[in-house]
Amino acid sequence: MNVLNTVKPTYLERTAIITPMYQRMEQDGVEGISRTVNHLEDLAQKGHTVYLVEDGSKDGSQEWLKQYISDNSTKINIILRPENGQKVGAIKDAVEALPEDIDYVLLTDDDTHITNPEGIEDVIDLIEDQGHAGSALKVIPAEVKRENYDSGDRIRDKIKDSANYGW
Repeated sequence: MNVLNTVKPTYLERTAIITPMYQRMEQDGVEGISRTVNHLEDLAQKGHTVYLVEDGSKDGSQEWLKQYISDNSTKINIILRPENGQKVGAIKDAVEALPEDIDYVLLTDDDTHITNPEGIEDVIDLIEDQGHAGSALKVIPAEVKRENYDSGDRIRDKIKDSANYGW
């Protein structure tokens, strides 16, 4: 067989974003859970594979999500756990539900927003170029404007030096 051209899947097609959620309604009310779901919906609309795992909350979060699903067309994969399994249980369920063609997983908290989703590709390139198993990113608090935090450098520039630590 002679393969003349192979198309490499894009990072979007090879990466899943997993967000465990627990007691979000109790912590931030409808505004908080809406903010989380809207942010994940934006990522999904841009082509990201997104899994939201509601981890057995008893505060009305699951009921809100069920209503959201029935009222909206969503691209978010939503998993409702009957009992709290701690974050590791939520992540395990999401990983088990991933399609086989997913090579990378980005874990975020339900109160974290990815302000530079294009930077995910830079992180994956760095992992592949350096042969690392993973990477950790610095979290910029939502109330800090990104342009005041740095000059808009790409994530790759921020973590390039970390590649020398061999983690």
